[in-house]
Amino acid sequence: MVFGSKLTVFAGLNGSGKTTIAVNTALFLARQQEKQRYDGVLLADLDIVNPYFRSKDAEKELLEAGIAFVSSEYAGSGLEAPALPRAVEQIFSFNGHIILDVGGDEAGSTVLGRYSKEILAVADRQFYLVFNPYRLLTQTVTDTKDLLHGIEIVSRIPFTGILYNPNLGAITTADDVRRKLPLAHELAQDSNLPLIATCVLRDLAPQLQDIENLFCLDAVF
Repeated sequence: MVFGSKLTVFAGLNGSGKTTIAVNTALFLARQQEKQRYDGVLLADLDIVNPYFRSKDAEKELLEAGIAFVSSEYAGSGLEAPALPRAVEQIFSFNGHIILDVGGDEAGSTVLGRYSKEILAVADRQFYLVFNPYRLLTQTVTDTKDLLHGIEIVSRIPFTGILYNPNLGAITTADDVRRKLPLAHELAQDSNLPLIATCVLRDLAPQLQDIENLFCLDAVF
């Protein structure tokens, strides 16, 4: 199972699609209840920078699926403040799968630095960079590696893999996915990190069956 670790952290540039992936991962794990290695699923939205596309927008669906959910009290309010709920202090004692959705750049990822000791103490963890080559600041390997290393520096946590998410929203085509796939492989090779999965909207999957490790996403916002 690609997303079966005790702790999975998603980071990436704002607009990379990491929140959509985080929510879909939580829902996927909830549906795989009998196959889980851990008891239950918790999604924590630690994005205190970006006011758009927050996990909280899918809170109703998450709670209906039995997923525990934690977010900033300011999420979705239009206010921005470097505040996190007290419940974040207890998330690392959760018995089930823990998923963290963090801010999109070095500034957003500083929140991980506050909890780097707790995160690094979890042996069964993954820290994934969500790579969307159609975002302005991640269109080249060099720029994306700069982002990757910047996040690692402020979070004090090394990445363990890359998720390729060629996302142009509802207008994304199978050709868009194929066009930038070589760039994703180049980024993985240059960063010495595995390319974990290619993330695509579910309706594109039938056209992309030849691509390894597809992770199908449902539109949740």
